[in-house]
Amino acid sequence: MSTSLVSVIIPYYNRPQKMQRCLDSVLGQTYSNVEVFVIDDASHHAFEYNQDLRVQVIRNAKNLGPGPSRNIGLQQANGKFVVFLDSDDYWDLNFLEVTVAALVNNPAAVMVYANGVNVNEHGKTIGVRRNQIKHLDRILPDILSVNRHWGTGGCLWRKTDIQNIQWIASRSWEDYAFDIDVAIHNNSIIGLKEPLVYYDSSGKDKLSENTFDARRTQKVMALQHISDSLYASPWREDSMIKKAFSYLILMNFLEYPTRDEKQLLLKIFNHWNGFFNRFLLKMLFKLPESQRMCFLELVTSVYRKQRR
Repeated sequence: MSTSLVSVIIPYYNRPQKMQRCLDSVLGQTYSNVEVFVIDDASHHAFEYNQDLRVQVIRNAKNLGPGPSRNIGLQQANGKFVVFLDSDDYWDLNFLEVTVAALVNNPAAVMVYANGVNVNEHGKTIGVRRNQIKHLDRILPDILSVNRHWGTGGCLWRKTDIQNIQWIASRSWEDYAFDIDVAIHNNSIIGLKEPLVYYDSSGKDKLSENTFDARRTQKVMALQHISDSLYASPWREDSMIKKAFSYLILMNFLEYPTRDEKQLLLKIFNHWNGFFNRFLLKMLFKLPESQRMCFLELVTSVYRKQRR
């Protein structure tokens, strides 16, 4: 069995009981060669821990959000493998033993992910994560065409492949952006069948301060980052990426963002698929405003069928 060091990075914000449960699941693993970085994101309920030398708590001077907090942990990480675990989630005792073995046995893969289940405040299973289980062997184009079938805390990454990748500052879709930035350099992953991760869906506590409007704005920013990254890579010519990304932009347009957000989404949309998208936009703005949403819904239904 591999005894390589695993770095576990946990952003924390105002949920001490869940943080303790999360940390207990890490320190109680059957695979014990770990170092843990708890990044306290300027929370009001500071987390302190001095019971295990494997744990280091780093407190941000101001609230940065999960992405920059994970970057701080990654800068400190010494492990051969890295996990980004959210403080309200926790692992089965065998999570690291199983995932480390999978990466060791598959040296070309950048990441291995384990399936997970959603649980309530009592730890009772209430459903499979994202309502379906898939075992994918690649990130792109599937992450855009069939969604993200892994949770952030269920992924074990090979550090050499991600040490130069930065999480973006967006507090929404920052995980999609990170995965895609990694995939552009190494797209090979491993999906495991075992449900080894527990995602706590209870409560309204979040990783950092944020409002619904702010999250929507930041999602648009993340989509801009993803668009720029893909367009600067060989994936810009992939037909599945073009269709999936166009569908994604239109679906977000339907969420009634602000005027500035709409303009940015339309700019991104026009960037992909060239003539066809320009034709759609021309048709869109020729219609009376009262009919535009119906037109967009019709177009997105066509994209949705193409993605199946």
